[in-house]
Amino acid sequence: MTLGRHDEHELRDAIQGYRAAAARLTKAAQDGSVATTVRECLRVRLAVLMIEDDPTWPELVERYLNANGFRASVRRVESYDGIAMALQDETPDVILCDHSMPGLDSMGALEFVRSVAPGMPFLVLSGTLPESDGATVMDLGASDFIQKSSLDRLAPAIRRELARSA
Repeated sequence: MTLGRHDEHELRDAIQGYRAAAARLTKAAQDGSVATTVRECLRVRLAVLMIEDDPTWPELVERYLNANGFRASVRRVESYDGIAMALQDETPDVILCDHSMPGLDSMGALEFVRSVAPGMPFLVLSGTLPESDGATVMDLGASDFIQKSSLDRLAPAIRRELARSA
């Protein structure tokens, strides 16, 4: 069986992750803190592409996700070019998108993402879009719509979308 370049990269990352987890478990066994380390090893690695004009939100989202069972890394972009470059560099596990940004909105971003990465989980995370308009965004193909004031809905929504796309 021949692996593609992308498959080899994913396999190499997985092996490195397993080796790191084994090293942490060995050290924890020596220190007597195995339960904490096992919990840490079971956290799900999550690469997030966040389309957002406010630079504070990605850090808040990353902290929230890391406190809720993920080992998240969040990359922020705020333009179509940024989206395209991010998708070329790495395939994220999920895309989070603010609704209203200068020169870009969630509907345009969704259409662009669907043209280059169909099936990618795409959640709109907005503080300005009324709930009633959230249904419209979902009708256009967004996986979910979450108000920034309801951030506690984000981790369960991401888990659901990851399960759907697996």
